[in-house]
Amino acid sequence: MTILVTGANGFIGSHIVRSLLKRDHQVRVFVRPDANMRNLDGLNVEIAHGDLLKPGSVIDAAIGCKAVIHTAGVINTHPFDGWHTWEINFVGATNVFTAAALAKAEKVIYTASIFALGVSPDGRPADENVADNLGHLRFAYIASRRAAQAKAERLLAGGLPLVFIYPTYCVGPGVHDFGASPQRQILAFLRGRLPFYASGGMNLVDVRDAADAHVLALERGEVGSKYLVGGEDITLRDLFKRLSKAADRPMIMLPVPRAAMMAGGWVMQWFSRKPPMDANTARLMRYRWYYDSGQAKRDLGHAPRPLDETLRDTVAWLRENHYIR
Repeated sequence: MTILVTGANGFIGSHIVRSLLKRDHQVRVFVRPDANMRNLDGLNVEIAHGDLLKPGSVIDAAIGCKAVIHTAGVINTHPFDGWHTWEINFVGATNVFTAAALAKAEKVIYTASIFALGVSPDGRPADENVADNLGHLRFAYIASRRAAQAKAERLLAGGLPLVFIYPTYCVGPGVHDFGASPQRQILAFLRGRLPFYASGGMNLVDVRDAADAHVLALERGEVGSKYLVGGEDITLRDLFKRLSKAADRPMIMLPVPRAAMMAGGWVMQWFSRKPPMDANTARLMRYRWYYDSGQAKRDLGHAPRPLDETLRDTVAWLRENHYIR
């Protein structure tokens, strides 16, 4: 039977498609008619054109599919794009869940967000049971993700066979739209356009391993379960230090106090729609987004590769595709 993947031409989505094909699943990809299909070049997939905000097209795409993997979404912290972010992340997700229910999908894998879970207040790695403590971060991206999470949990209680996957910060090869992700900061650093770093930290996972975890959840995951899918916890300083080693170029960066980082974010967002960092990103970078993937490792067989391997592959891919020299 066919598996429907939304957001299939995106960073995580395209790697999910590859992972499904390696396991001999039939794949139907749901993309906009004008979507950039570069990430799916040469792959044997069925294409369903439509729009997440047009429920009829989502239903048509889901009919006849055994399962749905919903990974489409907007990662955007820029304050000027709030409404679009809300529409895609909440309204679009609601339309996909409804379509999956009408199509009687046997399982729905939802690429949820760590920002709908919470963060450890003391910097220690959090797991799936972390207390929701991010309600004070009142900007569109987090609000949309939290609302979609609440909607999904209500539908789960009503019988929708949902499995939640929470990738941490994904990095790796194979992305042509850098969005508001660590990839944007990595690219800016490698181009010499990010001369400072904050005091925070994050959990980084190879996008290929995060994609494999989605497929493992499809095959082995328990309905109603939540799986954090991460890799290595690392401070931002150590990330750029190891990235400089992977790229064989010097690390010319300075630590910046929290207030200065916020001010820099405010300035950059007024001059660019896709700055290396905006004010909301600066707010997030003060935390240590560290996570424990023990449950995904035990239940799904999630096995993240070493971060240094991921960084080397990322640098090589960026060079091969002429993003850096």
